[in-house]
Parts: sequence; C-alpha cells; structure tokens
Amino acid sequence: MIKSLWLAGCIHEGEKSQDEAELQKYMNWALRNKSSVQICICGDSLDCGGFCGTKHVGSTWNNNLTPQQQLDKFVKRFNPVKDQMIGIIKGNHEKRIEDMTSVKLLKVAADQLGVPYKDASSIFTWHGKKIFVAHGAGGSYDGDFKKVLDTYEGLDAVILAHTHKLYAEPVRRYVVNAVGARTEKKIWKIRVGSFLDNADYAKFALHAPTPIGSAILQLDENNELNVRLGL
Repeated sequence: MIKSLWLAGCIHEGEKSQDEAELQKYMNWALRNKSSVQICICGDSLDCGGFCGTKHVGSTWNNNLTPQQQLDKFVKRFNPVKDQMIGIIKGNHEKRIEDMTSVKLLKVAADQLGVPYKDASSIFTWHGKKIFVAHGAGGSYDGDFKKVLDTYEGLDAVILAHTHKLYAEPVRRYVVNAVGARTEKKIWKIRVGSFLDNADYAKFALHAPTPIGSAILQLDENNELNVRLGL
C-alpha cells in the first residue's frame, strides 16, 4: 500500500479568496483513505488579517471571519481527520496575532484537536525517512531551502510553504562513509502549494496566479519517496 502525507499549507481560513471547494476535495480524499493518509499542517492555516504584526501585515478588510472564527472553523474542519494529523506548524500569518498578543492560535487549535504543536519547525521520522518541515520565509525561489540544506545533514525531504507555489524537485548529494566510500543520496525539496486563489494583495503586487492545491509526500512499496502534486 502506498502511504501518503498530505502537506496542507497556506489554507488561509477566513480570507475571501480561499478556494474552499478545492480544500474540501482534499478533506474528502483524506477521509476516504484514513488507513493510508496522514496530514501535516504547514502554517498559514488562518489568515489573521490585521493592522500590525509581521512585516506582511495583510488587510482586515480581505477577511470575512474574525481570528476567533477562523480558529473555530479550522478546528471544526479538521476534527474528523484529527487522528490522521501528525503535527501543526505555524506560519507568518498566525505570527501576526502572536506578535501582538503572545497567543499562539494554532497551538490552541492543536490542543483542541489533540495534535502535536511543532511551533516554527520540526524534524520527524516518517516511515523511516527523516523529514524537515517549516512554513518557510522570504520570497526567493529556493533561498529558504538553501538555508535548511546548509544547516542540516541526513534529511530525506525538506518541506516548506509560504510562497503558494507548488513544486517538488530532488537534490543530489554525496554521502561519504568512514572508509571513504561514496554513495549518492536524493533529498526532496517540496513547496506545498496553497488554497488561496488570486487574492487582492497578489493582484496588486502583479504576482502570477499559483496552482490551487497541495503537495503529497508518498512512500511506495519499495520504500522510495515520491511526491504527488495535487489530487
């Protein structure tokens, strides 16, 4: 059986441009495949539009739910799949509220769901593979990936969100053992996508539209990691 890890990032509950219908397709897929699908939340689950916070301030007027309502909706949405969730990472949008109030909204959500809260980043083992996950930072194509790959050794995949792009590519690295023998290792760089469809800020900044949906990390019958982009 192929095992799957839904990398659910940039859901943006409460933002008017959220593609809720597409998000529900992923929810239904996860529910249909409870025995083979797990879920990792990769930040920006709540939009948290506000007047201050991180340098990405956002706009309250582009939200149709208050932060409390966003939190409640996220918990209600993911409650049916809470037993499949392996962890929750915060993003820069939730950090707006944290910077203003010290309250970590996704920790509140994690506590209500009974899911581990991993704060800004996490390294975990998934079916024997070493996985690094964080929300990501900066607007370059892969600057944040470079920071992780320069800092950590032994990873099998690096998972980041933030830019709303959806792509995956393998990086080749050589591993040298104690006697000097060299073997090649593949590390997956994965940008997890988004459920925000051409929001006002993106139009104003002339950003190109990004695909709607998520990356899904998969482990096949031969114990090989692969990445599926979208359903």
